[in-house]
Amino acid sequence: MHLHRLKISAFRNLRDFEVAFDATDATTGKRFDSHAVIGQNGSGKSNLLEAIATLFRDLDLNEPASLDYELDYAVRGHRIKVRAQRGKTPKVLIDGVPSSARKLAEHGREYLSIRIDHYLDAIKKAASGANPGAKRDARRYADEIREMTREQAELSSVAKWCVLFRNDPRVAKLAI
Repeated sequence: MHLHRLKISAFRNLRDFEVAFDATDATTGKRFDSHAVIGQNGSGKSNLLEAIATLFRDLDLNEPASLDYELDYAVRGHRIKVRAQRGKTPKVLIDGVPSSARKLAEHGREYLSIRIDHYLDAIKKAASGANPGAKRDARRYADEIREMTREQAELSSVAKWCVLFRNDPRVAKLAI
């Protein structure tokens, strides 16, 4: 997955916030394939990441938007544009064709990133020992994350977060 643009009207300390993840080095003309979020404490770095996680969670679960936003991204050869107003179902274009948030959710493997929330929930349940099937589920999600990170063409923006999970020691224990 590669995020191209995100505009957030209001989320915590982010107000009228817009970022373009497509960038080119002015000297070399080369495109940046990765980005860093750098700023002082309280400047909104964590809020940006949480906003991204929140909007993808809402899309994944086919829920009304938790915030007003515009999002453009590419995944598995598709260009997706999402326009959302808080409390309403987002408007979606897939490859320039009007579609629906429901289609994104129903075809999450094609149009959304890996379901990290599911992996994290399974890890918590496996660690607590309360759910015997959680360890199996966590292994399955860990395998999906590993597969996703091998796709070098898509290894950018949000997908790079998967590398962090791939190297998570909890994932290594599950893989044994």
